[in-house]
Amino acid sequence: MFRDNILASFIIPVYNTKKYLERCLGSVTAIQNKHIEIIIVDDGSTDGGSSIYEKYAKLDSRISIIRKENRGVSFARNEGIRLARGEWIAFIDSDDEIVPEVYDSQLLRLDTEFELWMLGIASRDTDFFELKRECVQGEWSAKEIDVIKRGIFHQDMKSAKRLQEQGFNLSGPVAKFYQRKIIIENGFLFPENLIVGEDCIFNFLYLKYVKSVSYTNECGYFYWRNDDSVTHKFRKGKGKQYLDTVEQVCNILGKDYLQEYAQYGVRYYLYAMKLDWCHTSNQNSYKVRKKEAMQWRQKLFVKDAFKNFDLLQIRWEAIPIAYCAKKKWFLLCDLLLKMKEKLSVRCR
Repeated sequence: MFRDNILASFIIPVYNTKKYLERCLGSVTAIQNKHIEIIIVDDGSTDGGSSIYEKYAKLDSRISIIRKENRGVSFARNEGIRLARGEWIAFIDSDDEIVPEVYDSQLLRLDTEFELWMLGIASRDTDFFELKRECVQGEWSAKEIDVIKRGIFHQDMKSAKRLQEQGFNLSGPVAKFYQRKIIIENGFLFPENLIVGEDCIFNFLYLKYVKSVSYTNECGYFYWRNDDSVTHKFRKGKGKQYLDTVEQVCNILGKDYLQEYAQYGVRYYLYAMKLDWCHTSNQNSYKVRKKEAMQWRQKLFVKDAFKNFDLLQIRWEAIPIAYCAKKKWFLLCDLLLKMKEKLSVRCR
């Protein structure tokens, strides 16, 4: 029997997502299985969303609430992991929603023959929703798991793109069931000093200890794009934080994943430029912005990434910018990225 009669722990970090919480918690509490716990970790919210999750907690005894000072989503997820009692752990972002009947069905299938269970995911917004894809399910063994590990950091490789098109999220922690035992016994958590890439690192480390994965692309999770999220907002210093992540990834991957690291490093250097040094909200002078960008471009791990990446294996929208960044043509990068920002063109 599973520990404390809890089969799975659902961990939901909450930070200033009041306008989405009703939708999220309504979907999670609709799960019929009684052998779950729902851990809400309030990461120092200031928007009054507590009234919503407190209401749900009164109605559903499976809910427990943890309140902490704001320290980021990784800290919140780690707190949930430390307090989780379930044999399995699932993560849900508080601005998203799940399909409860799919999760109920999945909970009945969970067993330790597989160390990771993956569900399908789809993006959804208030204006348009369409989900048409061929049903795919089965299991992945060691060879396929290595493909997943590579795809986490090289999302434009053909095999990774195919899995994404089928409805699987390789890099994020959602739409998955992790064995709590594997996380605890091997002593890894989400890195708390990063604002991006922490989920990639967590998944990569977890897959080091996994020999088999069960998967179905039946959609159990809906991702809602939230333009107010930390990821999509300008904040001075983001470039440095993103490239700190790249350096950590370099150290974690090692020589066996040189190509994957190179693609990841270049992609995030471009993203750092897009959301920091070349962003229209950055009020620093051109000279200062160029100096900062070029200082990071000269770092050894960034230089290695540009030396080893394949220009034709990145998203086509990013190719002109990647070429200019490789040549260190900051002015052209600045102009192209500002144009893309105004046109809302994706380049990562």
